[in-house]
Amino acid sequence: MSLRVQLNLLVAVLMVVFTAVVLAFQLSDTRARVREDTDSASKVAAQMLTYFVDTYADASEPVVRQSLQRLGHVRSTDMTLHDAHGRVIYRSPPSPYKVGLNAPGWYSALVAPAPLHYQLRLAGSVLDIQSNSSRAVLDGWDDTVYLLQLGLIVMVVGNLLVFWLVGRTIRPLRDIVRGLEDMQGGLSLARLPEFKNREARAIAQARRIEIELGSDAHALHIDVRDDGRGLAPDWELAGHYGIRGMRERARTLGGDVEIENNEAGGVRTHARLPLE
Repeated sequence: MSLRVQLNLLVAVLMVVFTAVVLAFQLSDTRARVREDTDSASKVAAQMLTYFVDTYADASEPVVRQSLQRLGHVRSTDMTLHDAHGRVIYRSPPSPYKVGLNAPGWYSALVAPAPLHYQLRLAGSVLDIQSNSSRAVLDGWDDTVYLLQLGLIVMVVGNLLVFWLVGRTIRPLRDIVRGLEDMQGGLSLARLPEFKNREARAIAQARRIEIELGSDAHALHIDVRDDGRGLAPDWELAGHYGIRGMRERARTLGGDVEIENNEAGGVRTHARLPLE
């Protein structure tokens, strides 16, 4: 599996985990909002209908039914009027909000609170009042769908961006690997791509760096040239730890490093490392 694919998979997993965490918080918040909205609306409806019952306590059944019909739909509340024999003689109309739309059953089971139920008795009839959170649940579902769509867009765009950036970053590395493979196959000299990086501009003031790898029967040769400002006059004095470190590491491997200014400008560094 290539590095680009691995990084894209990592980014995708992180985005999925982040989206799942956000959805968990969204569900928790929606559950709390639906419960608060439904409970508040049902309590207000119950208080209002208690006054209604007190007003029509002695009214006949047709008068009560006509009064309920004029009242119509009450927010987050279902009303059912039964006669003295328990038969349904009136049901409140459904909510006109987002008619015909409903959240999936599994989502409603996750966020909908247990319905509140009230029963008010009148002369010759019984009024059942029950909370209905379907509209508030539908609003929560719409918010969740929007969040999922946004997360999907961010994941796709983010992965494409990472895929492009990684490909752009590791493009020179492919040429390096190809050069090393050519050397392994018997090619004695391989020229690697020019490098343009921040360190070269900041330290050497170079616009390009050329790297050549070569080998003979006994050693690996690495030649690095840049077109920067060259070595300082006192570069061989104490204090230049980078150069000293390169030489020490090469000597540890049994090789050596030569550093000099190019006649055309810049610096040439040649390293020889024994193959055995």
